[in-house]
Amino acid sequence: MAPNNDNDDDTSLEKYNVDWTGHYRGSSSIVVRPKSTEEVSRILSYCHKRRIGVVPQGGNTGLVGGSVGIGGEVILSLEKMNNIECYGKKDGSVIRADAGCILEELQNYAAKNGNLVPVDLGAKGSCQIGGNVSTNAGGVYYYRYGSLHANVLGLEVVTPTGDVLNLGYDPVSHLKDNTGYHLKHLFIGGEGTLGVVTKVSLRCPPLPVSRGAMWVTCASLSDVVRVLTLARTDHLNEILAAFEFMDRDVLELVRAAYPSIRFPLDIGNVTPATTINNDTIIDPYSILIETHGSDNNHDREKLESFFECIMEEGLVVDGVMAQNLGQIEDFWKIRELCNPATAAMGYVYKYDISLAAIDFDSFIHDMKVRLIDASHDQQKAASSDKNLICGNWGHIIDGNLHCNIVSPNSFERDSELLKIIDEGIFEEVMKRNGSISAEHGLGQYKNEYMTRIKTPSTLRAMYDIKRVFDPHGIMNPGKYLPEPSAESSPE
Repeated sequence: MAPNNDNDDDTSLEKYNVDWTGHYRGSSSIVVRPKSTEEVSRILSYCHKRRIGVVPQGGNTGLVGGSVGIGGEVILSLEKMNNIECYGKKDGSVIRADAGCILEELQNYAAKNGNLVPVDLGAKGSCQIGGNVSTNAGGVYYYRYGSLHANVLGLEVVTPTGDVLNLGYDPVSHLKDNTGYHLKHLFIGGEGTLGVVTKVSLRCPPLPVSRGAMWVTCASLSDVVRVLTLARTDHLNEILAAFEFMDRDVLELVRAAYPSIRFPLDIGNVTPATTINNDTIIDPYSILIETHGSDNNHDREKLESFFECIMEEGLVVDGVMAQNLGQIEDFWKIRELCNPATAAMGYVYKYDISLAAIDFDSFIHDMKVRLIDASHDQQKAASSDKNLICGNWGHIIDGNLHCNIVSPNSFERDSELLKIIDEGIFEEVMKRNGSISAEHGLGQYKNEYMTRIKTPSTLRAMYDIKRVFDPHGIMNPGKYLPEPSAESSPE
């Protein structure tokens, strides 16, 4: 199998067997690092014939255990496949790259040609484009530029049998093609369960001529939603690129973890208090809004007019507009520190859900009630920690909430507490007709919930698709789909 790619050094294997959370650990003794599609094909063909499980792995930045083994599967790392082959069209609007290319390196390459990569994540310095595609990663500019389903023009994939499929990977000469089934969409978000993405052809829009941003503070989530509505319908509309919200709890964690960080506003100056079961919860919210356009003067006028409007209507308590690109980056630095800040303060129970924006307020309130009850009831919660912190942020413009529950000063996962939180999250999301996975995927963590959110007939169709591409079930076993029940098993 790909000479010189296998490795049995326990020290070097460690990073491939542990995911970003540190919780999911595999026991793989073999890692293969192919350098070409042909090598991937030989590896998968070899494993298929011998029914050896294979786990495709990109930057290993996932949060649901999708990129590490469950048993002793072979880890197929794409890290050696990192070439950018060409810019197809003369205007640089199409980028073609190996699946192992780091997202940030692709962004830098595109920027040199006057373009941007339409996905942007906090993990961009480590995650790989193949992993982004396989998890259908969203990111902060999802609203403006769309999903990877919309921006991936084509893929090259290798099936478990070793067959190489060109799924519109060469769209340089033509962008429109209505011949046959568009199979690429099965591999976007398929989490490596149908095959290995080896090359990606991606649409890259032009870099915006003008960028603007503001940071404002609201006293309630209902005010945040009203600001969002005005931004995307009446005022910013065609130039609105991102609309991020952060609550006070997570910003306090950022300030505690990074005491030298400078905030645009004093996040302690808004203190509306809510009392639940004699516990006081203080919930101001901060919003980061970014615009992308083609005329600096026009876009600045629109942003200033919008700022005046929301101030006059009393929807924001305070705010500041960025005066230059450096200040815009400073705003984003705070937003990007939310994730590492929670991890620095204790064990984090991480949730990535999708809801209507108007449901964020009631969801967060009800989850905090559940957490207070869990902390106060020693018979329900194995942990004696009564100070669980529920820090929330996300892309409210597309309904994506990152709910992070931190157990301060404890870096060990509490299984009993996890069950309570998991069930609470699931119930609160389902009664609002939301999704338990907005962009992080299912992996080995959330796959069992599929039996509760998909009908048996839908699951049967998914098992049938899996069986067509992966008849021996070697690709990323134990992930994405639950173990089939009698009701949902294929005929």
